[in-house]
Amino acid sequence: MTVRKPPTHNAYCVVRQGRRAAGHWMEVGSASVADNGIDLKVYLPLIPVTGFDGHILLRPIDAVHEPFPSDPEEEEEDAVEMP
Repeated sequence: MTVRKPPTHNAYCVVRQGRRAAGHWMEVGSASVADNGIDLKVYLPLIPVTGFDGHILLRPIDAVHEPFPSDPEEEEEDAVEMP
């Protein structure tokens, strides 16, 4: 039997009320560092049915919390796409 590791990160997603409305970040789950020490195991039991636009933010639980990004779609323009 494997021992479940305590979460090291909180998971948040953007929830929007309509297409043009600004979204807000909602806590939807947790994550922990995998056995290999590199990957993260993510558990998301609360993904919203409507208004979820695909953005997920993982923050360390013990980190100093800065304000959430205002609009994640603006960040997408600067992001590099993964293969």
